[in-house]
Amino acid sequence: MKKSGLLTLLILLLATFAFAQNKDKKPAAVAEGDKGKALIQKNNCIACHASKGVVAPEFKDVLGKYTDAEKFQKMLAKPPKSGKFPGAMPPVTVSKEEAKAMLAYLQNDLKKSVKTPAKK
Repeated sequence: MKKSGLLTLLILLLATFAFAQNKDKKPAAVAEGDKGKALIQKNNCIACHASKGVVAPEFKDVLGKYTDAEKFQKMLAKPPKSGKFPGAMPPVTVSKEEAKAMLAYLQNDLKKSVKTPAKK
């Protein structure tokens, strides 16, 4: 009886330790998406890009143009000027990793919330 009780205690301790080690860890994509969302909020991108295309292209339109983090980073640093929209986008200086996180958010989390039109 003592051996089985000791074995049970050992298993419970190992399980508790394993749970404690992993409980705060998120998958890399989720953590990257969270960081990207925070960067988009910090830089107030939503103010213009969630405006149904009135002030700037919607995020869903940006998704199709930029899939590479390095190109996205360069575009943020030197945004294109367009005659379609009333104001120019201010430059946004981010690292390549931050640009990658922003893209991850746009491609994964935001894409889920963008409704695609029903097929007729």
